[in-house]
Formats: sequence, structure tokens, C-alpha cells
Amino acid sequence: MRIIVALSLLALAACEQGVSSAPTSAEAARADAAAQFPGVDVDGIVACVRANATEDELVLLSQGGAIGTQTTQSIMARASTQQCLRDSNVGLEEA
Repeated sequence: MRIIVALSLLALAACEQGVSSAPTSAEAARADAAAQFPGVDVDGIVACVRANATEDELVLLSQGGAIGTQTTQSIMARASTQQCLRDSNVGLEEA
């Protein structure tokens, strides 16, 4: 479950718009997830989640909180997302 929460934060941050020279929440979330789950390709996981999300789900992910976590769980439970994760060899089995 910890990885779902971390990934929902990362997916939320990946939906951000705008450019800044300061570290973004996407960068902070990525660093936090990488620290919590060494050996796991967090960028690969986010890519699979985003690739298998509908436009409506991307909006829900951007809202964060419980809805973002639930949406991430729903997307990750799909066969197509699981196949993407296997194909990407993200290392989730180690987390």
C-alpha cells in the first residue's frame, strides 16, 4: 500500500503544468518515491499509470488526496497496466 500512496503522489505531480527553476512537486515526489523504494523504476511506473489512464482519470489524479490514491489503485489493477509494468521491468516485485 505504501507504494500506491507514493505513486499517487508521483502521478499527481506528473500532471502539473508550468515551468519553474525551483524543484517542482514532481521532482520532490520522484525523489521521495525513489528513496522509499530503491531499485524500483518510479518513472516507469508513472509512465504506465498515465498511459493507461483515461482523460477523466488524469483529472482525478491531479486532484491528489484520497481520490488520487484510489484512482492510481484502479489504474494499476488493470491488466493493461500490469502488462505495461511487466514489459517495462520496473522492479515492483521488490517493493
